[in-house]
Amino acid sequence: MGKIELSSMIQEETIHQLVTQNSSPSSTSNIDVIFVPDRDPFLNFDHTSELSLDDKSKIYRSLVALVKEGYHFDNALEDKTVHFLKNLAPSWYNRQFTATLVTGLVPSSSDSPSDFVESVLTLLTSPHSTVVAAALSFLNTIVNFSVPAVKLLFVKSDLITSVLTIVQPHTLPIAGNEEILDKLIAIVSSLAYLIDPSFLRKLRITAAVEKSSHREVIFRKVVVPSYQYVTFLISNRHVLNRHLFGSFMDELNTFLQISPFHRPMLEFVLASPIVLVFSSCLSSLGNRDFLHSLLRNIEYSIRQWKPEDGEVVHSRKRMMQALFSEGFEDTLEQMLLHGEDGTFRNYVVTDCRSIFQLMGKNVTRM
Repeated sequence: MGKIELSSMIQEETIHQLVTQNSSPSSTSNIDVIFVPDRDPFLNFDHTSELSLDDKSKIYRSLVALVKEGYHFDNALEDKTVHFLKNLAPSWYNRQFTATLVTGLVPSSSDSPSDFVESVLTLLTSPHSTVVAAALSFLNTIVNFSVPAVKLLFVKSDLITSVLTIVQPHTLPIAGNEEILDKLIAIVSSLAYLIDPSFLRKLRITAAVEKSSHREVIFRKVVVPSYQYVTFLISNRHVLNRHLFGSFMDELNTFLQISPFHRPMLEFVLASPIVLVFSSCLSSLGNRDFLHSLLRNIEYSIRQWKPEDGEVVHSRKRMMQALFSEGFEDTLEQMLLHGEDGTFRNYVVTDCRSIFQLMGKNVTRM
């Protein structure tokens, strides 16, 4: 663990220096070359008009330039930013359109999303929380609607470390920043999930060495850098609103789900507070729809672990033992018992029974 933490600290410090340099007026980074500080396209565009991709690119780059130079955004300009970025993001699951945005909004000579990432990082330096939230929402949509290969490029560009270094979510008050915190959870979870076997199949990664190497990249560039944020959420779990608490639980479950597929990830999670709080949080999840979704994801996790090789099976057993020691089995049993008096809907009871059966437990009394 010492080497991992040291590596993460060095990586975060490097990214912090780069971000600081890029925000300096005398910076000669790529972002100064890409964005010509022309205010007119964003300040004067009519949001009711039809815009080509070239128009959107000019307006977007103008917005980034305004943020970079510290232009004052009044309430009207903040609202305009939110409206523009919301309409700019794909409104449906269209991978081709998403890929076009990543490469077309900030034209570059390469297929790498690095210039696009730099543009979003600049938007995140805005002192206005509404602009930051809109930028994160836009980025979350892009990340989630991207094909696995593009997601992997985002990972390799150190997106998570860069975003968390700029936003510093562990320093934000919970109240008033729920949207920012929620979108960060979604982005981290989406990229961390690239460890899952389903994504390796989509990426056509089949050799054992390649699988291990791929998972190590996700672990070091997504999971480790996000640890401080995850522990911040764990420490503040009692004051999260209902929606944010549901997102938080999904993130914890994602970490639990992917950990048996990578030994360092497993050791990392087992040594963290994640296992310790998961069962107690599960029992206090008041929203039954969230609970149903989470239980279905847990069931899916167990099904995913079963057909894997001996090491994953061993890791799965260690994970389940750790969960059992922290009350996971007792929590499921209480849900089954409450099902008798109608406290839980039938589908929650069905989910619990299915999980028990997958674990080899006898639940015929229900």
